[in-house]
Amino acid sequence: MVTPPTRYELPRGLVPLPGESLPGLLLRLSYRLRRTPYRIAALCGLQKGYRIPATHLLKLPHELTIRVSGCLRLTAQETESLTLSSLTDAYLPLASMPPETRLSGPTLGANWAFNLSTRFCPQCLDGDGSPIQNAFGGPWILRWHLPTNVVCPVHHRLLASKCPTCRQPINGVVDARIGLICSPGVPELNPQQCRNLLPPNVPMFPGGKAHIKPCGALLSQLPITTDGAISSEDINLLIALQQQMDRKLGGSVFEKQDGEYLQDLILSTLLIKFSWPLGSSLLSSTALKDSLDAYAAPISAQAAAQRSTSNFTGRLVGPRNLPQEAAPCGALLMAAEALLGDRDAASLQERVQPIARMAHERAPQYLLNIMNSMGISPAMARAVSRRVHGFPAGPLPRALTPQGSFQLQNVPPFLPKPWFDAHFSDFMDKMHRTTPRTTRQLRRGAALRLAEIASGQPWYRCTEALGIPNKAARGTVNYLGEQLGPPNLWPAFEAKVLAISHQLGRDKNPINYSIRRHALTNWRMPLDDWMTLCDLPFLSRLRNKEYPTPGSVFVWSEATSSEHLHSPLIQALKRIGEPSAPLTSEAGRFYEDHRPTGSWPRLRQRLESYAATIARACDLGNSLHVDLGDLLSPDQETSRNNRDAEVGLTPM
Repeated sequence: MVTPPTRYELPRGLVPLPGESLPGLLLRLSYRLRRTPYRIAALCGLQKGYRIPATHLLKLPHELTIRVSGCLRLTAQETESLTLSSLTDAYLPLASMPPETRLSGPTLGANWAFNLSTRFCPQCLDGDGSPIQNAFGGPWILRWHLPTNVVCPVHHRLLASKCPTCRQPINGVVDARIGLICSPGVPELNPQQCRNLLPPNVPMFPGGKAHIKPCGALLSQLPITTDGAISSEDINLLIALQQQMDRKLGGSVFEKQDGEYLQDLILSTLLIKFSWPLGSSLLSSTALKDSLDAYAAPISAQAAAQRSTSNFTGRLVGPRNLPQEAAPCGALLMAAEALLGDRDAASLQERVQPIARMAHERAPQYLLNIMNSMGISPAMARAVSRRVHGFPAGPLPRALTPQGSFQLQNVPPFLPKPWFDAHFSDFMDKMHRTTPRTTRQLRRGAALRLAEIASGQPWYRCTEALGIPNKAARGTVNYLGEQLGPPNLWPAFEAKVLAISHQLGRDKNPINYSIRRHALTNWRMPLDDWMTLCDLPFLSRLRNKEYPTPGSVFVWSEATSSEHLHSPLIQALKRIGEPSAPLTSEAGRFYEDHRPTGSWPRLRQRLESYAATIARACDLGNSLHVDLGDLLSPDQETSRNNRDAEVGLTPM
């Protein structure tokens, strides 16, 4: 074979049609010049051995772009417009592909980058009636290679993906390999004809001889049966969806949230497949439901069957890919978009949780592996996490690793009451019945969720770091599961905690509650301090106490933002088998007595100021000595709230 010169110009060329692809132009030139597509590609330097590599569809190297442009009588810009590199700014999955990605069908399909085989519109291939298109056919559109393109807005119809005669995908796999053009060495085929090879030893016509030859069906003239029962209204919905997705997946600059939207969308399609038919309610069209059912039902059945076997490895092949057929692909994308909605954290969790729960039952390990390999948004990660009583159970998705500046040591073990009042007052109104126990469990539960958000670990791995007994934490999870589950208040609870976490994340100098607890582990209030603080009318009973243990418990609780039940003094009594109820009750009076005036409220105010001073000393690493003369002066007592603000005891 004679090697063509480095620079060669075809005797005649063609101007690319609007939106035309590189293989489409090569087919039309081949037909015009009466040469095989392979010969035209070889003259352009596009061949490799006996094939035209499919990698040319993605992007041409600069040197090759110059050679192809000269050969085809095009500008470099016109040549680049024939490849998918021209759509990089209009389709996020192409921009997201790392340059070293190996061009393989499974990899590209899983990432939604593009399809090596192509969909097509028969009427577009038939041409627009102009002389040039009547002579050489209409364009093979470049965007037909995008997996999310399922309709032709010009002719208001679904795209076809298979030849109706040979029933094979257009430009599909041949000998386990995919080229830019199928059967490029076959001459004299119209660009509109199917180039798929017929299976060997199968006569093309009954009674005919068996030959290995191309199908040759005229794709622009044959009826396409894939439209089926898809109505005109359904087509309008799919066109609107395609335009909406083009806007979301396109743009000149891609931000992090754009990539997260794509990954959330891919994960949504997975959840719908594995939970099918649970997600059928996301579609209003019966025809689209039926189309998606024919595709998704076998996948969900396979996942359920493999899950039930003892040797299941968690490996499922191909479920990340979009369907090749346009109707189920469009239906799946429409259902996934409806599942995501506006991606508001609370409403997203409410929609996703039932579907995610079913998907987790059928393919738990597969879903966890997929979620950890994807850049899904934190909101989506929280929504899909497997939950027991509203709290994530088992390993958390990687997207739930700590976000922002606050960490586990910055989480108060018991949500401060001012924070609770500021964020949960309207939430309490939604509950059927509330008691002081409800408030206590919500404050503890909110702290556990904040710990999960900060650490990326499930609650039961955070209890020791928070200083919460595991038994108490488990009781909170069970209690809140019973109280919040039936009225479906978990999404609202999650939204409240997220709001607090966002404020914590913006804190320039977050409090380290772990340091405070460590510093106060063996701390006890000096007796002289207790006697001075209790020097108020009608508090002689407290002054007669031999040791100020109730005050120590209260100050520890306030300074560390912890429950007095979990203070070192009370826990020490439990460990040695001594009764802890009297001390618990005595310290609890500071939280239960709500008299607005009198000596008791004044004592509580003094103790709160004392706790604020102790907390500040812990933060600075100073001595835990408190100057009561300064603390009890009239000016200082009236400025208590300002002091408390410095140590995190006021609303956020």
